[in-house]
Amino acid sequence: MVLQFIANGLVIGSVYAVVALGFSLIYHTTRVFHIAHGAIYTASAYLLYLLFVTLEVPLPLSILFALIGVVSLGILVEKAVYAPILTERQSPLISFISSLGVFIVIVNLIALLFGNETKILLPGVEPTISLGSVILARIQIIQALTSILAVGSVFFFIRKNKLGHLIRALADNHQLLSVLGVKVSRVRRIVIGLGSGLAGLAGFLVALDVGIDPYIGMEVLLIAAVATIIGGIGNYGGTILGAVLLGVVQNLVVWQASARWQSAATFLILLLILVVRPQGLFSRKIRVEEI
Repeated sequence: MVLQFIANGLVIGSVYAVVALGFSLIYHTTRVFHIAHGAIYTASAYLLYLLFVTLEVPLPLSILFALIGVVSLGILVEKAVYAPILTERQSPLISFISSLGVFIVIVNLIALLFGNETKILLPGVEPTISLGSVILARIQIIQALTSILAVGSVFFFIRKNKLGHLIRALADNHQLLSVLGVKVSRVRRIVIGLGSGLAGLAGFLVALDVGIDPYIGMEVLLIAAVATIIGGIGNYGGTILGAVLLGVVQNLVVWQASARWQSAATFLILLLILVVRPQGLFSRKIRVEEI
């Protein structure tokens, strides 16, 4: 029985890793605590619902168009909200509050347009695959494989692509990058768009599995933020491991107690990390000039 819950935790943890990687990338690069990340995650699922269920667009095209839409939404938030704050050199607290405002507006707009009830995108019983004593649904296999592919692609992009190098440079020193003639605002939009695309992809995977409601984004945002803290700011590999750890722990909590204690377990892990190792379990040493 325990193997089944661990397997379920690894699967959902891989999806958490996609969201957390996007959040960590945005936070480490732009220094914006992107609360709107949770709303973008929610919006992606509802865009898919609108296209696939309401308008009856084929699923592959629905995913493509919804992904384009959610990336555009993230870039719009950057241009309309974060960029003006950066230009005015406002306190990071202003960005935090503004992001919270964006989250509230998007979530309430979704609730107004679609209602508060849970919506199912793929009704019916999913085919299952047995791996010894572990049974996984087809959608779970798709979730795990898609998440691994997405995370691997982002790592390759950041490490090997020229734009990826600019993103890393922006995280290290945006002023120096500007002096070298690079348009920082363009790199920021790329980062926000990439992070939003990751949130959208995770939103699709979860929506096709368990359905959606307007308030799913806050829990996922919490998990992404805690995973980032567990991994250490800027340590993307640590963030992914932290997200997978949270997925496994939450499923073991369901096994031993109930689903009601999942969020409590996440907060408890966060508290322990902040007390025992506030720099993160997988944090790396940095030079003084990087601080």
